Amino acid sequence: MRSTPAPPAVRVIALPPRRMADAVDVLADSFRDYPAMRYFIGPVGRHYEMRLLLLMEFFTSARFLKDRHMRTDEKWSIATLTLTTVACVALTTMTALAQNDDEVEYLSDLREINLFVDDVSADAEAAGLTRQLIEDSVQAQLRERGVPLGRSRQAGDLYVRVSTHRGATGLFAYCVRVSVQQLVTIEGNQRRAFVDTWDLDGLGTVGEGNLPQVERIVLQIVDAFIDDYFEVNDPR
Repeated sequence: MRSTPAPPAVRVIALPPRRMADAVDVLADSFRDYPAMRYFIGPVGRHYEMRLLLLMEFFTSARFLKDRHMRTDEKWSIATLTLTTVACVALTTMTALAQNDDEVEYLSDLREINLFVDDVSADAEAAGLTRQLIEDSVQAQLRERGVPLGRSRQAGDLYVRVSTHRGATGLFAYCVRVSVQQLVTIEGNQRRAFVDTWDLDGLGTVGEGNLPQVERIVLQIVDAFIDDYFEVNDPR
C-alpha cells in the first residue's frame, strides 16, 4: 500500500514590531479581492484601498500589542486613538462619497498645479517622516504622471497636510489630507476667495518605527487626485 507523503513543515516566523508594515501589506494583498471583505468595507469606490489598509493596520497593531504587558494608561491611550480614528474614518467616508462627482468637475481647466506641503510635528520629524521627504515624493509623483506644475493665475494650489499624535505606547495616529484650493467668486456678494474644491483624507495608526510608511498613504491620495485631474483635463 502506497503511503501518502507528509505535508511539508510550516515555518512560523515571529515578526518584530518594526516589520508591522510588511505584515499589513501581506494581509491586504491576501484579502483585497475577498468577497466578504468587500462587503464588510462597503461600496466606498476609490476609498477601498485605504480603508482596507486601515483595517489591516488595526488588526495587526492589536496582534503586536496583545502579548505585551501594558499599563492601564497605555491601554486607554490605544483605545482613545483607535476610537477617534474610526469615528473620523466614518465621517470622512460619508462626506467624500457625497462630493466626488462635483469635485472632479471642479478640476476642469486647471492649467497648472502649485504644491504646498505643511510642516509636520517635531515627533514625526524625529521618527523619519519629514516635510522634505513628503514634498520630494509628491513632486516626483506629479512630474512622473505628467501633471503640469506652475504658479500662473490659472493654477490650483495642491495642499498636503500630515497631522500626527504620538500615544504613550509609541503608537502614532495620523491624518493625511490632500486638498486643492482655487480662487472662486462667491455668488452672494461677488467677492473672491480661495476655497477647497477637491479633498480626500486618510487616517490610521502605525508604530513609531513605521511612521515613514505614511508617505505611502500620501502618495495613494495624490494618485487619486491625479486620476481625477486627468478625467477632466487632457494630458499635455
